[in-house]
Amino acid sequence: MKKYLKRLNLVSDANKTLINVLDSSNKNFKHCIFYNTHSYIETLKDFIFIKAVLSSNYVFADGIGVSLASKIFLPKKINRVTGYDFFEKILNEINQNHPKKKLFFFGGDLKNLQILKKRILINHKNISPKNIEFFSPPFGNKFEYKNDDTINLINKYNPDILFVGLGAPKQEKWVHQNYKNINCKNFLSIGAAFNFFTGLEIRAPLSMRKYGLEWLFRLIISPKKIYKRVFISGGIFIFLT
Repeated sequence: MKKYLKRLNLVSDANKTLINVLDSSNKNFKHCIFYNTHSYIETLKDFIFIKAVLSSNYVFADGIGVSLASKIFLPKKINRVTGYDFFEKILNEINQNHPKKKLFFFGGDLKNLQILKKRILINHKNISPKNIEFFSPPFGNKFEYKNDDTINLINKYNPDILFVGLGAPKQEKWVHQNYKNINCKNFLSIGAAFNFFTGLEIRAPLSMRKYGLEWLFRLIISPKKIYKRVFISGGIFIFLT
């Protein structure tokens, strides 16, 4: 695990990352990933996923497990930065200082994306409706990692930032396999941030988040959805650590 964590581009400075993502003069490919213990276990089984993670520019310790493991194995302190916290931070920064940025939201069901757009416009008055576009892909077996129609739709809009909410590891793999064909340099694999923002999923109280117990709250609220992540992935991660 020590060698693996050293290879990751683990960062904890969200403000510096924001500056780089929103810098129009920086034309380099940038991919932000929010990484937890389940992500680590999945990379051990999925070669494409591990390539996507290792080739990304910014990997944040989204889960408390990765943050604690970094304290054990790495010489520098890695603070926990969740995908949703970063999502709110970048929307606030865009609203205040970069309202002309074009945003594309990819993932989730159509109704939730429609609510997402409405709430962004309500909470961020400087962002224009024309600067927000979204697409809901087919789910299950119909989803394709390489879909020319989807890529053409995104390229036609030509976004400055592409938010991908397909869930890990699907979203990271999709970015890794398609970014070279997309007219966008900034990709955020943002997980459940769309659902938290719209209220489709309830986020843990601040007191639980402060002590790294968000996983426990989600387990109580949605046991069927994440029990494997907590007990299987979490258990293996602790054992390996």
